[in-house]
Amino acid sequence: MVFPYVAAHPEKFPPKALLNSRDELALVVGNFDKYTRQFVGIGFKGKKFIYCNYFDFGPTPAFPRDPSKMFIVTNDGGHYYWQVEYDMDTKTCTHLEINGPWASDR
Repeated sequence: MVFPYVAAHPEKFPPKALLNSRDELALVVGNFDKYTRQFVGIGFKGKKFIYCNYFDFGPTPAFPRDPSKMFIVTNDGGHYYWQVEYDMDTKTCTHLEINGPWASDR
């Protein structure tokens, strides 16, 4: 389960935020095969994680960085850029970030 805390405590999240998260996740799932991926192993407090970085582009003349040789960091951009950590011990995903956070005025 990607959101175990949210599933256990839905009363702590505004309904509009939950609906928006559902819609953003649907966009991610619907475009999953289009993402370039980067995976980085992380050790933290004795636990092992895989940091998974997804983005919807590769090297271009406007952005010549090669994702196979350089870690890509993005801010904003909605479902085109997102990250998640995979906990090797619990086999769950944590800290999902879809860039471009939900705003109540949408």
